[in-house]
Amino acid sequence: MSGAAARYAVYFVPEPGAPLARFGAAWLGYDIAGGKAAARPALAGVPAERLEAITAEPRRYGFHATLKPPFSLAEGTSAAALDAAVAALAARIAPFAAQPVGGTGDDAVLAGAARADHHDEGSASVHPS
Repeated sequence: MSGAAARYAVYFVPEPGAPLARFGAAWLGYDIAGGKAAARPALAGVPAERLEAITAEPRRYGFHATLKPPFSLAEGTSAAALDAAVAALAARIAPFAAQPVGGTGDDAVLAGAARADHHDEGSASVHPS
């Protein structure tokens, strides 16, 4: 990497075939699990060419949620230690029901955020981007 420090990130990718994975593949027109184009439904008011253009960049990465944006490891920490720590954390976190999500977006990102009209103390919020 020509002297540059390696960078790492933590992402969530839905289970292949799950409803969220199918939604993401349809939105982007790309199935990350299959590594191939996916059928995209027509969206009222959005020309197909426009949807193709605004999803071109994110399509390169597939549908995912960034849990921890890119970072460098602390001195003395290894990629193997990071992998083990993330695996241990994932093993400790129980599945949970998320609040309903309302979409927001711009030309680069379809983002979800917990809806302001939903207040359930037992649900966790979701902020994929």
